[in-house]
Amino acid sequence: MRRSSEPTCPTSFCSTTDGGSISPSAVFSLPLTTCSAKLGWTQRITSIRCWPTMSSTAAITLCRMLARRRCSTTTRRRGNRPAYPTADRNPGQSSTSGVRSYSAWSAPVDRRTAGNADLISWTFQGPNWAFGGAYSDKWTLTLTEPATIAAGNFYRNSIHGKGYAAVANDIANEFATGILASAVASTGSLAGITASARFDFGAAPLPTGPDAAPACPTGGAGLAIPAKLSEERKVNALKFIAFVTNPTNTAYFSQQTGYLPVRKSAVDDASERHYLADNPRARVALDQLPHTRTQDYARVFLPGGDRIISAGLESIGLRGADVTKTFTNIQKRLQVILDRQIMRKLAGHG
Repeated sequence: MRRSSEPTCPTSFCSTTDGGSISPSAVFSLPLTTCSAKLGWTQRITSIRCWPTMSSTAAITLCRMLARRRCSTTTRRRGNRPAYPTADRNPGQSSTSGVRSYSAWSAPVDRRTAGNADLISWTFQGPNWAFGGAYSDKWTLTLTEPATIAAGNFYRNSIHGKGYAAVANDIANEFATGILASAVASTGSLAGITASARFDFGAAPLPTGPDAAPACPTGGAGLAIPAKLSEERKVNALKFIAFVTNPTNTAYFSQQTGYLPVRKSAVDDASERHYLADNPRARVALDQLPHTRTQDYARVFLPGGDRIISAGLESIGLRGADVTKTFTNIQKRLQVILDRQIMRKLAGHG
């Protein structure tokens, strides 16, 4: 499985009929695996190529006016540090003090309409990496490694031990209405939260992991062109992609949603410059791009992996299930899928 820092443009139809072209170097450094995950791991076999049309990262949102009782909980902040460890913090040390308040983990897995950013398997990757853990190291599952177990116990303790966190049903809405004092959520929720919230709030990047290693997951969606289409349809499809992802349109889309623009040149767009100047919260996602990393294979390439991981994390968050037993069970289930559906189809594996 090839990993790349930018989308691959098939040379057979990179140029448009009007003489223009799409340069892959103009696109943000979003790993192709982020885009591939939306299409399934068989993308490489069917020779489909895709371009990112939207991308998000996780970020921390925190109510700034809690003392005025415009949110339903109260807390005091100790700087902008989130409630899970950075490289210079002991695991489990909370950043809140005073009256206990709720921070939010992502939504339960039983919501049928839950998208990528609604599942806790996505946002939990951040604190997991911050502890030095991971769901997998490429195709090797690592849910039972000590660092991953430590991250899981931190998550469990934040809810059932220290009691300052909860698993939200609708994380963006519950934060915007003041039910939650802080949340780790997708930057794609920023526009909605901004429109709905009746209080001032801040946004902060996720902490890095050991030795300042990146610990923020990316997400998003892409547009694809199947290789077996006629050349005419490929050209027309590429024109559409060029239109949707041009600097002006990707800047507009970013401003309306909170998702990242997918071209570096969009940052130089006049409307984007004004938008970022007036909305500093939106710049957090751009500033933390150098600290992002691609998602773990176990979540994005194993069929049903995200749901299986989320279901296990939900059982820990809602019922206080034992972390070691839960993660061991998740790994066993994922290993079966990996062996039966993935490894035997990869080159050099049977």
